[in-house]
Amino acid sequence: AVFDTLTPTELRKLRAEMEIVKRRGYATDQEENEPGVACIGAPIVNEAGGSVGALSISGPSSRILKQEREIGATLAATCKEISRQMGFSERGIPQVVPNRNAAIRRAGS
Repeated sequence: AVFDTLTPTELRKLRAEMEIVKRRGYATDQEENEPGVACIGAPIVNEAGGSVGALSISGPSSRILKQEREIGATLAATCKEISRQMGFSERGIPQVVPNRNAAIRRAGS
């Protein structure tokens, strides 16, 4: 659904935005859903690199957008660490899970 004129609606623009998101490691919502509110989100991925969740930070646009790069970089790094703990490796090689219960949960998911 289109919430605002800022929401990408053309496939070309959406693909361009996805490339930016991929490169920097986080996505933004700059008042697209709610006036005065901005959001920054980053994915949590599993050992195969598939998205299994995300973390996001929302707040007043005046604060979030001023610190977008800092917040985005910190959020992306945090999500990468969570992903690593779940077995994801940027080299594509699953890492050993240090907690036996985590391995069981992952296998049973």
